[in-house]
Amino acid sequence: MHAAVITYNLQPGKRDDIIAFADSPDWEAVVSSLHELRGFKRIYSMLHSSSDKGLVVSVYETEADAIAGGESPQVKEAWTKLVDYIDMGSVDRTIYEVVSEG
Repeated sequence: MHAAVITYNLQPGKRDDIIAFADSPDWEAVVSSLHELRGFKRIYSMLHSSSDKGLVVSVYETEADAIAGGESPQVKEAWTKLVDYIDMGSVDRTIYEVVSEG
């Protein structure tokens, strides 16, 4: 298994807005579309409790799936829905091999 780990900073004052978005039908549609990706298993979205930093971990079956997922139409569409909340210049995406799971 491999994971795409994305770090980002929120735009100032957008914490409550992105939390509300994450609980909306629009976000459910984004997640549903990700399940169409080859090898996609799950996604975890997190916010730091005392800063405007966020983290997304998307788990895929293979490294190739994780790499391809980042360039997929589904992921590109997801970013268009997040542009109002996230400082897009701060986004960093790195692929990791999952070496243990509990």
